[in-house]
Order: sequence, then structure tokens, then C-alpha cells
Amino acid sequence: MDSTSMPATAASRQKSCNACVRGKRRCDKSYPKCTRCAAKGLDCVYHKVPPVRPLRATSNHNTTSAGNLSYHLHTAPAVTVQDSPEDGSGSDHDAHPDFDMDGLDFVGFGSSSSGPHSSSSGSTSATPGTLELDSTNLDFSVVDLLNGADVPGSSIWSLPPFGEPKADFPAPIHHMPTLQPRAQVIRRDLSALACRTNDDECLTVDPLLIHDPQSRVGFVLKYITNLHLTFAQTRALPFLHTRLYRSNLPRTVMSAFCAATTYANRTESTKAWTYNLIAQATSDIQKEGAKAETVMDKLARTQALVIAETIRVFDGDFSLRHSAGKDRHILLEWHHELDRIREDMEIELGTPDVPSREHPPATWDSWILIESLRRTCITVASFLCMVHILESTIPPMEIWKSSMLFTASKRLWSAGTSVEFYQAWREDPQWYIRDNKFDEFWQYARPEDLDEFTRLLLITQAGHDGVEHFLQGESVPVA
Repeated sequence: MDSTSMPATAASRQKSCNACVRGKRRCDKSYPKCTRCAAKGLDCVYHKVPPVRPLRATSNHNTTSAGNLSYHLHTAPAVTVQDSPEDGSGSDHDAHPDFDMDGLDFVGFGSSSSGPHSSSSGSTSATPGTLELDSTNLDFSVVDLLNGADVPGSSIWSLPPFGEPKADFPAPIHHMPTLQPRAQVIRRDLSALACRTNDDECLTVDPLLIHDPQSRVGFVLKYITNLHLTFAQTRALPFLHTRLYRSNLPRTVMSAFCAATTYANRTESTKAWTYNLIAQATSDIQKEGAKAETVMDKLARTQALVIAETIRVFDGDFSLRHSAGKDRHILLEWHHELDRIREDMEIELGTPDVPSREHPPATWDSWILIESLRRTCITVASFLCMVHILESTIPPMEIWKSSMLFTASKRLWSAGTSVEFYQAWREDPQWYIRDNKFDEFWQYARPEDLDEFTRLLLITQAGHDGVEHFLQGESVPVA
């Protein structure tokens, strides 16, 4: 089937300038420059049609007609590549057929005529192997590229420099991916841990630094004196998990909570009643604690008594401090018994030397219990040691007669559900702090791994400023 062809000498349908056609914008067809090109500083070139050079096919005619393709020239005058002295031999021209660049329009497919090719300077007829172009079906105008020869100083194939964007489109901005702080590895200097090699420095306290909250002993002392306030407001402490007594609240813990709440809200007019209530609450804790049989009850009595002791020791009242000194041996005995329970549970659970993600605890509650035992034993020992230091006496070595251990992980301790806990166990790093040695934690831990209990003990090693640098992710040793 023969396809119809349109004469190449027909008038061009393009009225707008090439820049407006390429940018798909309305052209007001002003001469010599349209308003848009004048405003943007673009070259305003209206469509010009050079003479058409006929196609000289060199391929076998039978091969050409075997594909049953027929291409037709558009009615507009065809735009073709002109001969130039640099074109080379005639065989080069034959390898590059002429096209009508006003647009691409595949009219149809069918058998092609085998008539001979004719050559003229002004027009050409439809011939097999000729591609018909229709500008209405294109998102770009190839004729702009060919008409570049009309611009002085340009060649027919002169292209803009590589990577240079068109005037109408901004160049794409490529952003390098930024590293997340979580992926950064910081190896901190161990020289910031002042007490790492000389334990005597930890036992030496300058009396002038006790009331300085930026000093090691001053910060710890301020935290201990406000322990009752934290417990009264949140019913939780860095060594007392909120989930620990969710189903059964022991009377010892309730007595400590009443004493802490009353003391936190005391006034000058209620001061006498407050002191009487604290004394009665401490007596109740000791009586109920003596009856404790289960691990949970023995843990509760020790936690309750240390909370009451922080009130009696650091209040400043002579009678409260004197009674606290008399009952200190009870706290020490309960501490030793609780520490033995902790050691037995560590052996029963088979606690490894280093945390293992492949061996999670059987239940979330079992981990809370063992971790509360660890932290409570460390808290009681630290409290007794602090009291001896403030009294300018040497702490007895029996306070630390066993190896102390706790897990430094904020996500594990602050998890609100079992799902969050086991997710943190699989995803986050864990650190065992043994005998107050923070070497690996200080070198490799992230700021988000630092929970309140770990922060309190780390300040005794690195100081307040050193921990602040740690929280900023900096490796700055602080003396």
C-alpha cells in the first residue's frame, strides 16, 4: 500500500521563535526579538528553512524495501544538512540521510516505491528511507540545533559545553550523603578518667568542693540529697525500676515513699511532724524488713532503707543524723545479704564476661530484677563510702568485698514495653561496667547510651565537664 506524501515546499507551521518553541512558552512574535527572549537575554531566532538536498541511498534497494517501511516528508519545507567543504567525500553524505527537522511524524508503514531518486535545489519528493518530522509531536525542537549555523560564529554542530544547563532549567544540585551521628566512631582519650589508675584520688575530698555542683563530689552529693525528691515525684530512681513493684507494692517501699513525699513538701510549720513521720517510717522499714523472705522483699527493704538514710544523713538535723549513724550497721548487713543473692543469681543465669545479643534474657522482668539487684548494691556501697569520706574516715573494705557489675544502656533501662526492650537488646550496644572501670565505655560508647545511673558514676571518674564533652560526642580529655 502506497502512502501519501506532502510537498516539502509547503509553508512552515512554526510561527514562534525557536527559543519559545524549545521552552514551550507563548511567543508574541515581536521582531527582531520577542518580549520573552529580550527579558531573558536569549537568542531570538525565527524559523528559517535552508534548501533541501535529496537523499542518496547507498544501501541495497531490496534490503530497504524488505522492512516495509515508508517515510514521508512533511508539507513544510524540509530542513537538511547542507554540503560544506568539511563534509568529506560523497560516500559520507550517503551514510547520513537528510531529514525534515520541523518535527517527527511517523505517518504510516507500508511498502515503498522503488522509483529512482531525483535531485533538485528547491524541492524533493517523498522517497523511501526518508523520515517525516512533525514538531507538534515533540517535546523539543531539533531544528534549533540545525539553525544554529545561522548565528554568526557558530557551526552547524556547535553544542554548549558539557554539563552546562539550558537557560530555562536550573542545574541539578548533587548532595553528598551525610553520616549519621550514630555511625560515627569516636575513640576518646583515657587520660580523662582521673581515677582510673589511682584509687586514692577517689577517696580524697577537698572540703571546699563539697558545695560546688561542678566538682565530682559536689555533683554526687547534690544528687543524693535530692534523691527523695526524685522518688516522690516519679516513684522511680536510677536503681529502682518503675516496673519492679507494679503488681505488689511492699510496705517497706510504701513507708519510704510516704517519708520522701512528706519531707519534699515540708514547711516550717510542719517540720516537727515531718521529722516524727521520717523516724516512724524508718522504724517500720526495719521491722518489716526483718521479716523479708523472698528476693523481691529483700531488695525492697534495702532500697527503702537507703532512701530513708539519705534524708536522715543530709538533712542537717542532729537527731536525724545521730539515729542514722546508729542504724548504719543494719543497712550494711542488708547490703551484704543482697550482694550474696546477686552473686548466686549471676551464677544461675550464667552471666557472660561480656554482653551477648545472641543470649537475651528469658523474660523482661527477670532482667529488671537482676539489674535492680546490681544497681542497688552499687548504690548502697557508694552511699556508705560517701558518708565515710565526708566524715573524714576510711571506708571499710568490706563494703566492696565482691566484684560489682551493672549494664550501661539507656534504651534497655528506659524501655516501656517488652517489645521495646528486646528490640533494644538486638540493636543497641551493651556495656558491662565492672568494678567502676569505664575504659571501653568511655572510648567507644555513644552519648545516647548514657543513662542516669551510668552518668552519675561516670562523673566520679571523668568529672562533670568531661561527661559534658562526652554527651557532645567530643574526645576532649579534661583534667
